Amino acid sequence: MTKNNPLLGIGKNILLFGASLLFCFLVLELVLRLAFPQGTTRLPAGIYAESSVAGCYALTPGFETTLYDSDRGRNVDVLINELGFRGIRSNVFDTQTIKFLGDSFTAGFFCEWEELYFNRFVELAIESGTCVQSIAVGVPGYCQREQNQWLSYDGAYSTIAIVVQLYPGNDFAEAIRYHDYAVEDGILIDRNRPAPVRGLLRTILIRVADKSHAARLILRRVSRWRQEMQARREAEGNREFVSTAEQPFYVRLFTDGLADREVAEGYRACGEYLSEMRQWTEEQGLPLFIMIVPDRIQFDRRDWELFAESYGIESDGSLVDRPYNLALQLADSLGISTIDLLSGFREDENPERYYGRCDKHFSPEGHARVGEILLEELADPLELQTISNRR
Repeated sequence: MTKNNPLLGIGKNILLFGASLLFCFLVLELVLRLAFPQGTTRLPAGIYAESSVAGCYALTPGFETTLYDSDRGRNVDVLINELGFRGIRSNVFDTQTIKFLGDSFTAGFFCEWEELYFNRFVELAIESGTCVQSIAVGVPGYCQREQNQWLSYDGAYSTIAIVVQLYPGNDFAEAIRYHDYAVEDGILIDRNRPAPVRGLLRTILIRVADKSHAARLILRRVSRWRQEMQARREAEGNREFVSTAEQPFYVRLFTDGLADREVAEGYRACGEYLSEMRQWTEEQGLPLFIMIVPDRIQFDRRDWELFAESYGIESDGSLVDRPYNLALQLADSLGISTIDLLSGFREDENPERYYGRCDKHFSPEGHARVGEILLEELADPLELQTISNRR
């Protein structure tokens, strides 16, 4: 009688364990897809187009979907037009045009198209007797050359200003820092820098995570667990366990500011982009404005205290405005005018309502308030009350 090979037994156990994990993963995937059709990231798979540039978040041209806005219990229709922007292409060539460039705050996925801040601005301007229109691009704040025509040439002769929406949490981070860009016709253009070479396993994991609800949920939980562990070590004073580079970039914006190497690099790269943008607008004789987006935790005391506690930050509020102030400092150093949303928001007794309850992006009320602030701050420098047409 042949003795059993212990290696076969170990191999069998490994296969059974792997099969059990796969079964549990598939069950979790099925449950998540039935319970949360949009996926755990709130945006459906396929809304972002494939890109040869690492970190680029181009939108898929012609993509249509309906998103569920859980804050307000409603469905929101989202259409990505043929050029890869959200919205309707409805230019009037003889109307003065303001171009808005931004990221997901400008795209406003969980708001109706008519509710977005640049459309609210136009509505308010028309009500005040001014003939003006807006053209906007959100996610990405840059675009491919073939997509540039809509913003660059259509109605270009009637453009009277460029407004760049800047959110330090994105624009000082990987959104600009890791890419080679040029400014063409006032738009950030990536130079098709090839994506970094990844190992086969990492590539497979990224592909699975992009398509799988369960994988995204697991990766987000693991990432959150790592951040909590780092924060706990920081709180205990064991800085030797956590290198500066391993702390979340967003946290270092508050704690270290420009003393952190990566934050300083992002600040510099963003400054180079805005400097190029300023040079281009000066050549065109166009005014340039930077609209800095405040963070939700700057208004919600409870959110700030929870954030500060999680990462061992002083919760007295002394650091809560640091990223916003860095952006103001950058704009001032470049001589670029800013649109002050922070002061406008703080005039309200309940500015938290300008954001989603579970989201850092603007709510419809937030977009409406931004539209009001834009009209207040742009009316005089652009003479919107006296100019009705510009050819």
